[in-house]
Amino acid sequence: MVNVKVFKIRTYHTNGDVWETKRYSKDGLDEVISSIMQTEGTERFAVEEGTEWQVNPLMNPHML
Repeated sequence: MVNVKVFKIRTYHTNGDVWETKRYSKDGLDEVISSIMQTEGTERFAVEEGTEWQVNPLMNPHML
């Protein structure tokens, strides 16, 4: 097992929806934030930086 860096992004919308996604790189995070900024009805978003254990990091190409 490997401990990898992860960004958890939670987006809150004016209609009450809450979306959550994870990204394993700064580039991936930047792409999500860019998309959030263009999404109509976004009220706010939060990013939490942390780590998580991955059994096999080779199964996730974003972590290579």
